[in-house]
Amino acid sequence: MVLGAALVSERVNGYGLIEQLELDYPGIQPLLLGVAALLALAAVWPARRKAQDAVELVRQLAGRAAFGGLSAALAAEVWAGKGLLALLEVETGAQALSESEAVLAALLLLVLTGPRKTSSA
Repeated sequence: MVLGAALVSERVNGYGLIEQLELDYPGIQPLLLGVAALLALAAVWPARRKAQDAVELVRQLAGRAAFGGLSAALAAEVWAGKGLLALLEVETGAQALSESEAVLAALLLLVLTGPRKTSSA
């Protein structure tokens, strides 16, 4: 979800993850690469657990893929100095969103991805 939020925010305002967080100082780049390496390590290092059901394994795999993607995006932005969408030259053909459209899109994502109530029978 963090990777998706970073990509959506880059699409909305045109700045990469590091520029949005105002971490684009030359002296902090080794620290950012270290954070990217730790995220990648967390993605591939399995936790010792007993056998799980298939749904839990799929969720864990999706989370690990998201961590790997976030670490790759962070490392690529440190290395190239541009956001992930700018590096991939993604052009959607749409103009930048206005502030009200961005707020509505964020609220829609929040509602759609929020926790669900489960009914206990």
